[in-house]
Amino acid sequence: MMQEPPRTRTKPGQRRKFTKDRPPDPHGVEMPWRLFIAIPMPQPVIERMEKIIARLSTKGWPVRWTDLKTAHLTIHFIGDVEASQAELLRMALPAAVAKHEAFSLETGRLGVFPSEKKPRVLWMGLDGENERLTALHRDLGVLLTSFDFEVDARPFSPHITLGRLREEIGAAKAMEIWTTFRGYETGAPLELPVEEVILVRSYINRDGTRHEPLVRCPLTKQVVDRRQQAESSDEAHQV
Repeated sequence: MMQEPPRTRTKPGQRRKFTKDRPPDPHGVEMPWRLFIAIPMPQPVIERMEKIIARLSTKGWPVRWTDLKTAHLTIHFIGDVEASQAELLRMALPAAVAKHEAFSLETGRLGVFPSEKKPRVLWMGLDGENERLTALHRDLGVLLTSFDFEVDARPFSPHITLGRLREEIGAAKAMEIWTTFRGYETGAPLELPVEEVILVRSYINRDGTRHEPLVRCPLTKQVVDRRQQAESSDEAHQV
């Protein structure tokens, strides 16, 4: 039969000290870093999101709406990585982003993922130069793969998340959401310029989510507009 270890006795008049497990320090080097790569939102787009969410939140749907203080357009969600890996990515990302010229998107219609019968994510679509956004997403995915980070294999569908369903819903409620979204008038398209990409560290605690930008990576600016270049070329041929 195993014997219990001897108990430590306190001396007369001495208080026994109790050890307390401290919560891990989110800033400690041993803690994983939760990362994602995103495009910041301009204020007019955030204000439109605010109006849409304010109107839809009166519906009573079981939705966790996006916190507008941390609103962004996600290019890649990376997840938890070691601090050393995060630092390597922080150094490599600017050069990869700089290979792309700045471009512009614009807000579009509302929709749901994965389907109208089983909505889980409520979103606002994006129009404009989506092919350039897709190219940026692809090239940054190659960079992440070179660091052995896992990249989502699903086709990239540019969108701005408005909210996520907190629970399963029935067919009638799903149809109500889909009908509302299909007929929702969002207004005239708003420009969303893509001029920089940010590597972000996310902290999740009881007070909510906090985002810390680790590095801001500008895209290459177009010094001369393409139409001006074409006009200059035509004039040169005429001379």
